[in-house]
Amino acid sequence: MTETRVAIIGAGISGLTAAEQLRQNGYSVVVFDKARGPGGRLCTRRSQSGGFDHGAPYFEADSSLVKRWLDHGVLASWNGRFGQVVSDGSIRRLPSSQRWVGTPKMSAIGRWMARDLDVRLSTRIERLERQAGAWILGDSNEQNHGPFDWVVVSCPGPQAASLIPQDSHLHRVARAMTYSVCWTAMLEFDHRLEVEWDGLQFDSHPIAQAFRSQSKPGRSGQERWVVHAHDQWSADHRDEAPETVGHDLEQAFRVIVRHRASSISVHRWLYAQSTQEAQHLALIDAQLELGLCGDGLTTGGVMQAVATGDYVAQLVIESA
Repeated sequence: MTETRVAIIGAGISGLTAAEQLRQNGYSVVVFDKARGPGGRLCTRRSQSGGFDHGAPYFEADSSLVKRWLDHGVLASWNGRFGQVVSDGSIRRLPSSQRWVGTPKMSAIGRWMARDLDVRLSTRIERLERQAGAWILGDSNEQNHGPFDWVVVSCPGPQAASLIPQDSHLHRVARAMTYSVCWTAMLEFDHRLEVEWDGLQFDSHPIAQAFRSQSKPGRSGQERWVVHAHDQWSADHRDEAPETVGHDLEQAFRVIVRHRASSISVHRWLYAQSTQEAQHLALIDAQLELGLCGDGLTTGGVMQAVATGDYVAQLVIESA
């Protein structure tokens, strides 16, 4: 019996989860992603002073999957000191909670999930074509991939809508998915800051949260912080020059820490967080043999990404 071939577009947590579930059920799966590494927003930017987890800083969860990641050494508990900066500039300590991070860097989780999968990185899929009852995928280098029996799209809604045929109901769902944007600054300092906190949240500020990178388990190197701007500030400065954004966020953070960063780099997350109410965990178009998943269909977060990947795989398997 010929294996059912499935292409998954997007090597974030939802796409990798779907791929692993389908592989375990006897499907032949290939995952495509435009990035240089798997894991989506569980990612790490390298620098000479050490890495920056410039996507998701941590996550909170209690599940068998967390235990599995712990057992395989790609997850650790981050027991830092976390505070909240209130409007008068004072800082109050936040209650303790279980914060999980990838180790020795956030991207370790995605790399571990992809270890037994056929993942084609640095491959931007730009078109889907239905030929003789099968799918052919075309990439930005004008290379074709396929044929595939099924395609599961797990990238953000606007990107998914550009791929999914307009006559599929999945196109309308993908087009309606909305997200907040987030500017992120990565700041390096030439000495350790005299700041007792490893993570800060802000009530009213251009900055939403900031995290000391080398305080996470498995990290080392010089002083460096990841600073995430507030949603509204990011939206207001969506098309600002990166140099200007970096300067503004560094200046705002300098008011708190009293020291100037020696190096600034920035990243703009166009699809940082879903802003819609969750209506579907995942969907398929059984007639066209298309699936749609991703944390943009949910309230967001690592465990929701796992759940939507699990569910789309279940839907594909049940459609056989």
